[in-house]
Amino acid sequence: MPPGGYWKGVWKCVRCGKKLDRQVKICDDCVREIYEIEVQQSSISHVAKKYGLTRQTLYNRRKQVFNI
Repeated sequence: MPPGGYWKGVWKCVRCGKKLDRQVKICDDCVREIYEIEVQQSSISHVAKKYGLTRQTLYNRRKQVFNI
């Protein structure tokens, strides 16, 4: 079994395509970039729809990434 478990690298980020260790749809780096750049320019609902996520998913990922 590879280090990190059998499922390591199965999931990919919907924005950049980077392999993820956890079952999430978007990586931490992309969440940071989205909140620093894209949310400032348009609404969070529009950005979430653009990547096939829900508004609540982006809020929850923001809490995890920024430790809010």
